[in-house]
Amino acid sequence: MRASRFIPMLLLLLPACATAASEDRRAYILAHPHGWIEVTIADPLIPDIPPREGSEEPWHVPEWCTVKVSVNGEPFLSDRAYPIGDRAPYRADTGFRFPASVGATALRFSYQECRVAENQPVDVSLDALLLVEEDKTHEVVFDGQTLQVRQPRPSTVVTLEDVYEAVTGKRSPAQ
Repeated sequence: MRASRFIPMLLLLLPACATAASEDRRAYILAHPHGWIEVTIADPLIPDIPPREGSEEPWHVPEWCTVKVSVNGEPFLSDRAYPIGDRAPYRADTGFRFPASVGATALRFSYQECRVAENQPVDVSLDALLLVEEDKTHEVVFDGQTLQVRQPRPSTVVTLEDVYEAVTGKRSPAQ
């Protein structure tokens, strides 16, 4: 029972193939004072999108919304949110979590392929400033139109020793 509590937390430490930050960069951040940034997508307003130029297909649900996040100009995330629903407006409910160095942070959020203006797809780019605190989770929520920065909350720290104990039932021999 105890092991099941730590396994999802361990998975958060593993680099996802869709992240933009390299595994080495992520390892460096995790080895130094860091907090966590969670980008939550809670978009209830995804419209049908026009067909590609030259296509005769009707307006349709987007296959996905591309989500990109950079931190202080450095690409940290490149992934997709998937619209659900039977008809427009569709909804995307998902999120992403990654470590960030402690300190002042300029976050740039980009959302592509899921907005339309004047019958053309348009991209959304929004900025947020936050102060990343050590061992805190900093949630930034995209509601389909704006970014909302939530108050930081404590973050559960999981060490390799915690994972070893959860899996084996014993403390690491090095301790």
